[in-house]
Amino acid sequence: MMALKRLVARILLALPGGDRALSALRKAVRGPAVALPETGDAPRAPFAIVVDDPASVPDGYDGLTIIDQSAVAAFDGLVYQPDAAAPWLTASHLRNMALAAEVNGLDVVVASHGLEEPPALQCASPPNHAVRRVKSADDGLNGRVLRMLPEPDVGAADRTLFDIFPGQPVTHPVGAVADFRVGDAPESKSFTGTWSPTPLARDKPVIFVLPIFLAVGGVERNTIEIIRALRDRYHFVVVTTERLHKDQGSLHHQMSAVAEVIYDLAEISENRHHMALLRKLRDGYRPDLVWICNGSPWLGDNAEGVRALFQETPIVDQQVYDTNEGWIQRYGEPGIQSFDRFIAINSRIRDVFTDRFGMELENIDLIYSAIDAPRFDKPAPSEAERSELATAHGLPDDRPCFAFIGRLVEQKNPIAFLTLASHSAKAGKDDHFVLVGDGVLGADCDAFIRKHALENVTRIPFCDDLTRLYPVLAGLIVSSHYEGLPIAMLEAMAMGVPVYATDVGDIGPVLDDYQSGISSKDIDGGAAFQDEFLEWRERLTEFTQAASDAAPQVRQRFGVDAIAGNYEDCWQAAWKQRGRDV
Repeated sequence: MMALKRLVARILLALPGGDRALSALRKAVRGPAVALPETGDAPRAPFAIVVDDPASVPDGYDGLTIIDQSAVAAFDGLVYQPDAAAPWLTASHLRNMALAAEVNGLDVVVASHGLEEPPALQCASPPNHAVRRVKSADDGLNGRVLRMLPEPDVGAADRTLFDIFPGQPVTHPVGAVADFRVGDAPESKSFTGTWSPTPLARDKPVIFVLPIFLAVGGVERNTIEIIRALRDRYHFVVVTTERLHKDQGSLHHQMSAVAEVIYDLAEISENRHHMALLRKLRDGYRPDLVWICNGSPWLGDNAEGVRALFQETPIVDQQVYDTNEGWIQRYGEPGIQSFDRFIAINSRIRDVFTDRFGMELENIDLIYSAIDAPRFDKPAPSEAERSELATAHGLPDDRPCFAFIGRLVEQKNPIAFLTLASHSAKAGKDDHFVLVGDGVLGADCDAFIRKHALENVTRIPFCDDLTRLYPVLAGLIVSSHYEGLPIAMLEAMAMGVPVYATDVGDIGPVLDDYQSGISSKDIDGGAAFQDEFLEWRERLTEFTQAASDAAPQVRQRFGVDAIAGNYEDCWQAAWKQRGRDV
């Protein structure tokens, strides 16, 4: 049956408008989401928003208790007393903060809208950034800073903890990252309360999504697009497990627009408490499926515990991005082996699952990354429009421009891309190279550009709309040591841009499918990679025409509607394995 469904899907996707027809067919076959049985609410310790007029509370704070000022003195719990003139924290922020206060036994929790480490903060109004237990500040306070993104509409300002507690002694316990004390507070006691989240309506299945974090990356962007496509049929609760570094950036602003709520466990408490936190969230939300979309060190170390915690719930695992590097090294361990289904993001990973680890093929789904296809379905710009776009990005409009688009990290090997630029300059070529992205190797890349005096390179740390950059490009270059299937490559092909890349992941097979470029076996970016670039460059006209012709097929095959349908097939298979009809 599954093979027949996939055959029908391939046939439909080969037809004009097939992605929309396939999406409609899936919904018609499955029917509406089944209402799931109700259970009693989990117990909650008091937490309340304090306002002058409870009727004035804006939309978006459902499930949170609202009281007026007259009730504060008698209130035994945590309160949020925002200044009405400044932006409020969101309900998602407040849930994280209330949970942090309860599980850590804290008196106060402060939210920062930046990724700076405490005592540095980003906040608009100190009263609007604190959740406090009702008690006298003279007794001393145990506190914690939660870096909560995204920020409200009004921009936050640079502040410190000392601005939040003016004139009071603020200290950090030895070894603490985010914890602090005000005055002579005694040591806090963990898990002093029973606060739990308000359960979601059981009108559609609840899916726990477990990424390592919400950095600016392909996995995170793919996850957001899948959730965006399926949120009318499922509730998505996102739970991250590791702290973000500032240079990794954040996609919280995109995820918060599509998920019900985001919990950042590493902000809420230390790793040793994560299993207890996850248990609280399980009991509060009663998920129907756990989707691990990216692994983490904590998850690898606690896979057996996660399996035991969700023993009645199917777990779908998608954390492997390479056949040799990263989480693949842990796939022989019993915890991960005990999960219900596995998503391979390319065919080489699927083959490793079956050949190296002996996993059942019927429990593995090959699902490529998705792109927001309609965004990239744009007519080719006129010469005048193209010149205007080039100027807007600070690029020449009279020379071929080749771009690297991605995080500046070792995996992506941006130095190999810059080496191409160096060789091109020494050979007197008129090509221009565009380094788009930022990351831990940003300083190294800048140093390379200075050392080799690369006037043929433009550095763009961030581009918020790549649909305005791709039309300027003569080609995309992927120099990665390893990949699944890069989203930037699929987006470029969807706009008719040819590709030159290292032969990693399923890059080679996909380029061969559409004759839109070539891949090099030299995945280290060495001499062969440099030489084969020249071969690709000589055939650029041929590849450009093929890429332009294939662009509609790429948009159809990798569009989010088609890929989201693959995820639904996987989840339905997981429920079927458990004897459930969801």
